[in-house]
Amino acid sequence: MLILHGIYQWAVRRVAFRHDFCRGCGQATLAVRVRAFRVLHLYWVPVLPLGFWRTWHCSRCGRPPDANTRTRRGFKIAGAVMLVALAIAAWWEAPGEVHGGALVFVWSVRIGLTAAAALALRAAWRHQPDPDRQKALAGIQPFTGSDCPACGGQLLGVPDRHCLSCGCRHEPLAASGS
Repeated sequence: MLILHGIYQWAVRRVAFRHDFCRGCGQATLAVRVRAFRVLHLYWVPVLPLGFWRTWHCSRCGRPPDANTRTRRGFKIAGAVMLVALAIAAWWEAPGEVHGGALVFVWSVRIGLTAAAALALRAAWRHQPDPDRQKALAGIQPFTGSDCPACGGQLLGVPDRHCLSCGCRHEPLAASGS
């Protein structure tokens, strides 16, 4: 049985911005905080209101700046071990016991699994660790512009920096805590 479900977002609005380091892009970028009212739906019918949610998004890729986008080394090693075990199992059976069209299939599985295991071992061996987010954040300069990056309006700096047009405000990294 197919159950269609998901989350609707209503009243989506940009409420804050800051300079941040995006792990997806791998570089310093402008992050925008979005506030939206989320509702769980089942077969396109709103069922359960989840309330207002605020999330940070990279202005380049749209993902959360602190989201891990790469496969961890442990998962690569586990996949490589499983593929090596499958390749060994494929080579275990004697080739004389298989005849006809199945022989081509058996040899293609053997060669394919061996190649996949070799590539998985290579990927696990050459794994590059993620850039240190804390170190990258230390080098990020706070936003110093006079125009709002969300709407292009003028920023007012009393008592905190906010846009006169859209109400979007500047939340520096140290003050936001996320």
